Amino acid sequence: MAAVQQLAAELLSHLLMEEHLQKDSVTQQTIGPLIRVLGSGIQILQQRAIKALVSIAVTWPNEIAKEGVVTELSKVVLHADPPLPHALWESAASVLASILQFSSEYYLEVPVAVLVRLLRSGTEGTVVGALNALLVLESDDSTSAEAMAESGAVEALLELLRSHQCEETAARLLEVLLNNVKIRETKAAKSAISPLSQYLLDPQTQAQQARLLATLAVGDLFQSEGLARSTDAVSACRALVNVLEDQPTEEMKVVAICALQNLVMYSRSNKRAVAEAGGVQVVLDLIGSSDPDTSVQAAMFVKLLFSNHTIQEYASSETVRAITVFPPFASLSSAAIEKDLWATGSVNEEYLKALNALVGNFPRLRATEPATLSIPHLVTSLKTGSEATQEAALDSLFLLRQAWSACPAEVSKVQSVAAAEAIPLLQYLIQSGPPRFQEKAELLLQCLPGTLTVIIKRGNNLKQSVGNPSVYCKLTLGNTPPRQTKVVSTGATPEWDEGFAWAFDAPPKGQKLHISCKNKSKIGKKSFGKVTIQIDRVVMLGAVAGEYVLLPESKTGPSRNLEIEFQWSNK
Repeated sequence: MAAVQQLAAELLSHLLMEEHLQKDSVTQQTIGPLIRVLGSGIQILQQRAIKALVSIAVTWPNEIAKEGVVTELSKVVLHADPPLPHALWESAASVLASILQFSSEYYLEVPVAVLVRLLRSGTEGTVVGALNALLVLESDDSTSAEAMAESGAVEALLELLRSHQCEETAARLLEVLLNNVKIRETKAAKSAISPLSQYLLDPQTQAQQARLLATLAVGDLFQSEGLARSTDAVSACRALVNVLEDQPTEEMKVVAICALQNLVMYSRSNKRAVAEAGGVQVVLDLIGSSDPDTSVQAAMFVKLLFSNHTIQEYASSETVRAITVFPPFASLSSAAIEKDLWATGSVNEEYLKALNALVGNFPRLRATEPATLSIPHLVTSLKTGSEATQEAALDSLFLLRQAWSACPAEVSKVQSVAAAEAIPLLQYLIQSGPPRFQEKAELLLQCLPGTLTVIIKRGNNLKQSVGNPSVYCKLTLGNTPPRQTKVVSTGATPEWDEGFAWAFDAPPKGQKLHISCKNKSKIGKKSFGKVTIQIDRVVMLGAVAGEYVLLPESKTGPSRNLEIEFQWSNK
């Protein structure tokens, strides 16, 4: 009986090689018997049946599928012991591919393990059909991704990329799989690092979309701290720097930088690998990009690179300059903070955080020229920035201030004078800003040079028994020469509205202003009293005004007082 079936199947397979018979409707009647023969398990019969099905699969894919061929072909495709002849396996795979290409409704009928096995086919059409089916399955049910990985999809997709076959679609599916948290915990994910790195470094990798997706897949992998700390991660660092050096699109730049951020966040060896591959200069160039996303991501990367002393030899004044201000004769594609201010009137806080990482971890950079030149921009950021930008700018000024006692006197003076422009802003933040700003703002104010202005406005109840007094006030502050107002002879409420200013290199801590109110008239008392005023409070508040009682107090009538306003500012 088996011999008869073999002869019948062989005859049928020969007949169906004729094109006119393939298209004849009578041929549909042979499908059922062929599938039964396929299910016999006898390899020679299966071979003849598959050969016949291959001949008619393109013409009658729907009819073949409806007869249940998917189940039998799936068995053939997954058959491993003993292994089927390769030609037979490819023929079975091609019939399944024809069914998949006919209608997506059959995607769900083919087991995931079979679809993954089809990725190993040497026929592009079969691979494309399997890839499309797997992508649709994953988008409909994300849990199917784990079944794909368990069936060897990651390894198969990496092989497709290595051989530059169906690159874009293979890279798309691979990125989807590696973006799955559970798959990233598997051995397959760890073993994907080196092949992906080699793919990015391969000169034959020309498909830009596939390269972008592969870069994205690398970034997905290193969301896992364990993978970022693995020994293979170093090769990924070099590959990603190479991507950035290869004149990529802005989208590719962002994807590669984000992947590098994941790598250096957890590993000192990865920082070293990035630096030795030339990554520091590459990323500093990217900070000056005209594309905001690229520039900001580059700044975030710099912050991570210099979050410790691993690559301290790469931290220089030029590193600070790339973030802060234009060097002489520079193009407009550099110096992120200055560029951002020119373009938008404010600064993204990520640039300031990158600056803070540098001057915070490397005190020697605080006295550099770029750091000094950045101070006016930091002051502007306090004025125009968001709360996050204000906080980062405040941190920057605070860090620079810490070096003033140790750096050359001329540097500390230039920096403190420039920072003094922030005095009104710091006073405002103390009174109206978030509570967490207060301590740093107060500490900054206590070391900035400023000007104390005292305005003697008027006197009250400065009477004498006969005639009008000729009143003036004498002001003494510390060891400075005394100052005095003009003499006013307008009665008991003289008005001066006269200001006096003292410049200080630092706020006059603990000092007191002594004011004596005197009478220059030849008749009456010679003095209306004195008042001593502690002036510290005005440094924090900016302006203080009030009525100050002259002592000794009058024994008869209302007390004598002076209306005085105090101001502390950078003017």
